[in-house]
Amino acid sequence: MLRDVFGRLTEWGTGQLRLSPAAPAGLVAVAIIVYWSIRDGATDPLVLVPSSLLLVGLLVVVAWTAPGSMPGGTAGAVALLAFAGYVVWCFLSILWSDVEADAWSGANQTLVYFVVYALFAIRPWQASAAQAILGTYSFAIAAVGTWVLLRLDDPDRQVASFINGRLAEPISYVNANCALFAAAVLPAAYLASRKETPVILRGLLLAAAGTLAQLAILCQSRMSLVALPIVVVIYLAIVPGRLRSLLGLLLVAGAVTTSLSALLDVYEAEEAGGGILASIVDAQRAVLLSATALAFVGVAWGLIDRRLELPSRLVRAVGIATIVLISCLGIASMALLADRYGNPRDDVADAWEQFKGDDFSSQEGQPHLVSSLAGAGRYDIWKVALDVFARNPVAGVGVDNFGVDWLRERPNQRDLVSPHSVELRVLQQTGLVGAFLLATFLGGVLVAAWGVLRATDERTRGTAAVALLLFGYWVLHGSIDWLWEVPALSAAAFASLGLVVALSPRDRGDAARPWLVPGALSVVGLFALLTLVPPWLSAREVETALASLRADPEAAYVHLDRARSLNPLSDEPDVLGAVIAAGRGDPGRQRTFLLRAVQRNPYNWYSYLELGLIDARRNERKSSMSWLNRAVDLNPRDATIQFVVERVRAGRPPGRAELEARIASTADLCCRP
Repeated sequence: MLRDVFGRLTEWGTGQLRLSPAAPAGLVAVAIIVYWSIRDGATDPLVLVPSSLLLVGLLVVVAWTAPGSMPGGTAGAVALLAFAGYVVWCFLSILWSDVEADAWSGANQTLVYFVVYALFAIRPWQASAAQAILGTYSFAIAAVGTWVLLRLDDPDRQVASFINGRLAEPISYVNANCALFAAAVLPAAYLASRKETPVILRGLLLAAAGTLAQLAILCQSRMSLVALPIVVVIYLAIVPGRLRSLLGLLLVAGAVTTSLSALLDVYEAEEAGGGILASIVDAQRAVLLSATALAFVGVAWGLIDRRLELPSRLVRAVGIATIVLISCLGIASMALLADRYGNPRDDVADAWEQFKGDDFSSQEGQPHLVSSLAGAGRYDIWKVALDVFARNPVAGVGVDNFGVDWLRERPNQRDLVSPHSVELRVLQQTGLVGAFLLATFLGGVLVAAWGVLRATDERTRGTAAVALLLFGYWVLHGSIDWLWEVPALSAAAFASLGLVVALSPRDRGDAARPWLVPGALSVVGLFALLTLVPPWLSAREVETALASLRADPEAAYVHLDRARSLNPLSDEPDVLGAVIAAGRGDPGRQRTFLLRAVQRNPYNWYSYLELGLIDARRNERKSSMSWLNRAVDLNPRDATIQFVVERVRAGRPPGRAELEARIASTADLCCRP
């Protein structure tokens, strides 16, 4: 029986994908994005680049071989050109960036997002195939989350899987991990509520939606409490078949409610200082039981749907009554909250001061999810980003070049490389020019989306709306978190935008120039090969150097030299070579590496600190203080630099072991509230 069910589902999925010539490539792209998700979001270029090259190849193949003209009309063409222009601008920003290697890396990442978007946007899709892709993505992410969940009762995994009682797997940044699960909820819930979805799949997708929502709660990211309700409201406003859409969400909400206490207990057990194994087991049981119940409910709903056809007037009336009822309940809930906790207006000033604070902690006795409005330093982060933008409004400071200004102007000891906001990232790093190009891209997509949402085909409208909202969740959550920098999340968001355009009406205007789009994208593919491969090979050489260090240190130096030649902008091979030389007691070679490092990156304070220490140990105080003063200029609040300066001035420069112990004791993780 199971074999028969699996065969039918496979036949159904294959049939849907055949309707769209680009769909097989899209399915491969989804598999790659899911793979990135289980590899810490693909933030490591060694993970990102090889599979990105496969995406580039798929794009070129689809452009040349898949039939059909480019969808989206003029709006779709404008969107594609504007996104391409933004990618070009990101690469140009290398010319005025402080840290050129970081700008190159950030531009490469943006190029990958463009490739993913174009792969989905350049050829038309049928709604059924787009639904198959969205359902596959949501179900796969739910499967990944379930796999993570089932391994959590292993005591050896608890330290790696949780950060302060919050789930941090498969992506180690807790808020990004939450966004991974939360963004996939709506596609699964939508497809589970559709009559056209096979009955078995309706049960599986409803279970997936419930599992994803509960996994997101385990992450306890406060922004999800803002982003998800906004997206849900828009979802109910624009998706056809509101009553069945609402019913699907209510079923998911019911499952979440039954397991909420067990999910929140994990964080509370960690905060109490006890072991969390028992609470993890309870959470596992709650999620699995609720998912099983949702699967049966989804199948039953599908069977009833086959036999029951409600009059359209009745459906409309019930839908309106339900929305009115929910609105009344919402108003009543707000009144009860105001009665219990006081008028929110009275607490605005306190909330604002709380947000401006530099606090990571939650209120004692409450889950992190609802404990406070503490911004965990975001006010200061955004203030620095806005100040930097005000000084460089037109071109920005260059892609991924927030860290230099942050270290110079930060009010605390935190080391950051991102402004924790996709909007501020665009403004601060690519200026008004970059913001204009990206806004033009989004405007073109929205115009194309408007054409789809006005379509008479209900299935097409609903599919486009859900795809658009997957991107919408990413934007909302990314407004206060660094999500752009996580390829697994950003690629999924831009792929969903590509699907929206692909569902829009086709433009027959390129029939006379069938070579134009494929030819242009082939140039993009060639450029991607040239710009992605060298830094990737360099990173591989660095990894090989580290692997060979213990057995053959001299071979490690050879690999680092290769890494240096492959990536002429990065100081990483030289800095690592200096660290190796210092560990081997070779200050002469260490100094050579450091001098080469500062030539490539004159904004890395660590290189100046080490050069100052080398000269101090050689009693060259004037030269030593010159290097150290440069380190202070770049990072004036760093406690380690201040410690070294004081010791050198006193004539007692710290030894290597003492310095390493000091760095280890004062090391600060990136802001991860």
